[in-house]
Amino acid sequence: MAGAADHVRNGPRPLSSPAAGLESAMNMIAD
Repeated sequence: MAGAADHVRNGPRPLSSPAAGLESAMNMIAD
């Protein structure tokens, strides 16, 4: 889970979009 959170923080999507960050994390978990 820590890796997913790290991916969201370092991802290309802005932190101002938590929904996008959540989607990114969910995609990583489902992958």
